[in-house]
Amino acid sequence: MRLGRRSRSPVRLSTAGRSLGDQLRLRPARRYWTSSPDGLEVEYLVVSPARPRGKSGPKPPLLLDIHGGPHLYNPIGETFITYQVMAAAGYAVVMANPRGSNSYGQEFTLLGRGDWGEGPFSDLMACADDAIARGLADRRRQFVAGYSYGGYMSSWIVGHTKRFRAAAVGAPVTSLASMFGTSDAGSYFGDALSADPWEDHDHFRAQSPITYAPAAATPVYLYVNEGDLRCPPTQADELYAALKWSGKEVEYVRYPGGSHLSAFPPFGPPSQNVDRLERVLSFFARHGGPKPTAKR
Repeated sequence: MRLGRRSRSPVRLSTAGRSLGDQLRLRPARRYWTSSPDGLEVEYLVVSPARPRGKSGPKPPLLLDIHGGPHLYNPIGETFITYQVMAAAGYAVVMANPRGSNSYGQEFTLLGRGDWGEGPFSDLMACADDAIARGLADRRRQFVAGYSYGGYMSSWIVGHTKRFRAAAVGAPVTSLASMFGTSDAGSYFGDALSADPWEDHDHFRAQSPITYAPAAATPVYLYVNEGDLRCPPTQADELYAALKWSGKEVEYVRYPGGSHLSAFPPFGPPSQNVDRLERVLSFFARHGGPKPTAKR
């Protein structure tokens, strides 16, 4: 598609892929705003499942899906394919842009510096609460998922609240001190936290989800790619070990090869991406989510 200089109407340049597109029923994303407890205005988007015409039915379960970065923006920050699959499965997918997300100006983006946990956590909970208050999702059935920084935050969430029935944690950052020395972008965390593990060990520990893992009550599905250099598999290993040692419910899948981007079509093997989505849907279904209906 192309937009002309004087016209805002898009002009189609190619019909490639039209036959596939005609077979799909993509759901629109609706935009909402809410306020965090400290008064910060936060935007979020919701992709809701289709409903039969003329029928209201029960409210869909909520899936809070958290983007990476943390300086990315939904839906640009992740792949729309995941959102469409989860909405087609029956979830109201809440895509929040908490403090630290980009495209709201430098001041908003820098609010995440030195605070990866508490501030963004309060923003995310405010967005989930607002979606429920608007009648978009069922308060009794809430799920959470995230990848990369979203994996960090979903790991943080399960150690700080019991409101979610299950969590899908992908390529997480769980221990910021060990991440500093093992990630191919390890030194970035010194800037992100405005300190280093030796100068302020207590701050690194307080900002690490692994610190709160023993308090987790939410069942966790954990996955990572063996070849991930950005969020090394050892980060997921640490969370798995902590949850197992604490007697928590956790399942762990390590996909062979790949990289940090392998979980996002078209970068990773299609078979692994399909397998990942099927496993997440199955795990959620065992904890109150909709039962998967389609198979490969």
